[in-house]
Amino acid sequence: MTHDFVSLAIIALVAAAAPIIANLIPKKPIPETVLLLIGGALLGPGMANVIWTDESVMLLSDSKNVASRFCGGGDAVVSCNRDRVAAS
Repeated sequence: MTHDFVSLAIIALVAAAAPIIANLIPKKPIPETVLLLIGGALLGPGMANVIWTDESVMLLSDSKNVASRFCGGGDAVVSCNRDRVAAS
């Protein structure tokens, strides 16, 4: 069970570090999404095996997929929530 929290903590650290690193690069040649993908590929089970695909990680992944499909696409989740608030 401890490795569930370790995996989620590492995912949270990569998600927090990606925009910071992207902002440090002048003229933004690499978007933060690419940094997130690189971090996941390097730390995942295929390379360093630091992040394990357990139930908690799968739950996080499934909830993102459901939200994405409900609102019509990857980055549409934020705009979907704004539209719903604006329409209320």
